[in-house]
Amino acid sequence: MKRLTSGLFSSSKSFRPLSTISPRCTSCGNADTSGGCGLCLIKCKGCGFLLPRPEGTNYFSLFCAPPSFTINNSSLRHQYLKMQRLLHPDNYSSADGRLQELSAKWSALLNQAYETLKDPQRRANYLYQIMTGKDVDGEDNTLDSKGSSPEIGALLSEVMEIRLDLDDATDPQQVQAIMDENWRHTEQIYRELGEAFNNKDVTKIRTLLIMLRYRKSIEDVAKEILGTMDQ
Repeated sequence: MKRLTSGLFSSSKSFRPLSTISPRCTSCGNADTSGGCGLCLIKCKGCGFLLPRPEGTNYFSLFCAPPSFTINNSSLRHQYLKMQRLLHPDNYSSADGRLQELSAKWSALLNQAYETLKDPQRRANYLYQIMTGKDVDGEDNTLDSKGSSPEIGALLSEVMEIRLDLDDATDPQQVQAIMDENWRHTEQIYRELGEAFNNKDVTKIRTLLIMLRYRKSIEDVAKEILGTMDQ
């Protein structure tokens, strides 16, 4: 996938975190966290005490980044490690119970955010949820040639053929060739997702996410078969 050379995320618009309710510091009572992101969401501006998690905090706001599909994974990892060093529960092992609980919650949330944003499929699903308020995994996404988009209908036939090819494969090279071809299609879906998110084309995004899910299922089956051949 194409990587950006500067910035964690690319966006032509300024970003405001989805957090709408600023928490009040349980140590000094300060509630001035409006418009904050990153460590400003996590630590009190007044006393530096860890804050409760604001209502509506999304994963992008943890990294002071606009919701975008295109990311720089190196920058994401760098920021993640920097924040995790500050929030790790071991740093608060001798602190009072409130700080220990807050550090554990923030550390867990940061881990979950990083694991989601670093993976392009999970990142795309998460962005779709932010845009639509719906979880694509919870929708009726069964491939059906009737009433489906042309892309979905074509993929349905292709998936069936690939599964037959995998069942008939007799050596690892055949399986690897199928995996390589499937990955080329997956990369193309990622490129199209980037464009669709930039254009806010929700219908196209949903179609591509369904296609991506089935491409991933082919990859999983191929890896499983390859694993049995290597034994």
